[in-house]
Amino acid sequence: MSVSPLLSVQNLRVEANGNMLLSVPALAINRHEVLTIIGPNGAGKSTLLQTLACLREPISGVLQFDGRRVALNDPPLTFRRRLAVVFQEPLLFDTDSS
Repeated sequence: MSVSPLLSVQNLRVEANGNMLLSVPALAINRHEVLTIIGPNGAGKSTLLQTLACLREPISGVLQFDGRRVALNDPPLTFRRRLAVVFQEPLLFDTDSS
């Protein structure tokens, strides 16, 4: 019995202003698996996470969640409600009181 990964990508490519930001030939994350992404500044860690959360649009590639293809033109809320992204910098609240 083969178990499909919870999240998988194939041939994921992200560009901005004509520059290649990210190229991931294949990535699969199984249920109950913990994945850590490490690397130097500018390596594409945040770009990968933003793309996996459908917050950034790739130029090519296939993203599948729980065996179903995630299409960027589909309503993203159904997919986004099943995952969480914690950003390094707060985005919702400005706590600077100056």
